[in-house]
Amino acid sequence: MTQEMKDMIATQQYFVGTVNADGTPNVAPKRSTRVLSDDSLIFTEGTGGATYANIKRGSQVPISIVYCILMKM
Repeated sequence: MTQEMKDMIATQQYFVGTVNADGTPNVAPKRSTRVLSDDSLIFTEGTGGATYANIKRGSQVPISIVYCILMKM
């Protein structure tokens, strides 16, 4: 990851997607997302464990970012 990416991770809202065992999508906000290393992220699984269970089962994991820019007028 570039430094710009790392800086964005520290300040923006993230949604992590996985696929449940029955094939349905699971998308959840993960505000706890942080940089673990140059090629890894870490987040807290605090709402039921579906995302973690899906990752352990081998689900691919897309991450979406809500990028907000605040401007003074």
